Amino acid sequence: MKRLFCLILSILLIVPVSGCQRQDRDTHYTFYYPRMDHGYNTLEGKFHNSFVEAESRKDISGQSLFDILEIYLDGPIDLNLSNPFSKDLSVVSVSVNGQALSIVVTDHLAELTGIYLYIACACLAQTGMELTNTDIVQISCEKALLDGKKAISLGKDTILFNDAATATTHEQE
Repeated sequence: MKRLFCLILSILLIVPVSGCQRQDRDTHYTFYYPRMDHGYNTLEGKFHNSFVEAESRKDISGQSLFDILEIYLDGPIDLNLSNPFSKDLSVVSVSVNGQALSIVVTDHLAELTGIYLYIACACLAQTGMELTNTDIVQISCEKALLDGKKAISLGKDTILFNDAATATTHEQE
């Protein structure tokens, strides 16, 4: 009876361990950057469907979200992509509250204005949403305003990188 009891206890101890997952060592992150060619394909003489391209990184493991965003701000590895951020730009703080991600950066981001600011913020927001599985990103500077605003908020439904109208036009032709 004691052997049967020990066998049952052993099995019960093994069952929870079998449910543990092995951490995937091939974790990759997706970073978003604008194309160097501004989305124009010179070989075909037409615009790409997307102005922004995803870059997959596998060389970053065991880093905090803060550190991953710092690596992201350093720019792309792919020579066909451009870095929309100043080399002096860095992350001040980052926090996740429910489905919202808040990123505070140095005032160097305020040097960008207009479409360049929104492209940079859209790339940062999309990258942040991918990293944290959030739906909304709020980007702000320490003290400076971004095009006269305290912060720029972007959500999954407000960022459109692919031109759906171009895609349907090509299918109809």
